[in-house]
Amino acid sequence: HTLAFKLQLAVLEGLGSLCEKLDMGESDLNKVADACLIYLSAKQPMKLQEAAQSVFLHLMHMDPDSTWLLLNEVCCPQQYEPPHASLRPVKLSGMGRQRN
Repeated sequence: HTLAFKLQLAVLEGLGSLCEKLDMGESDLNKVADACLIYLSAKQPMKLQEAAQSVFLHLMHMDPDSTWLLLNEVCCPQQYEPPHASLRPVKLSGMGRQRN
């Protein structure tokens, strides 16, 4: 593997736990998530995908609602039906999009 790959992998592998140790706020966590999204792509090497998944697992532990919403805005293969007729349907921009 190249030096660039090794550096990216090292950063991703330590990023999630670093975010937890720093007790980062929602705004900063969103920046981290935005920066890591590209590594979830099927076009990335598997090790980088797995390391990015690890970051998102940490983010879910810290801010599950925001992380869920961000990921579903990117890719949401299923539609969510409201549990009761009095509730409006949820429209996520990632609905119908498949993982790339």
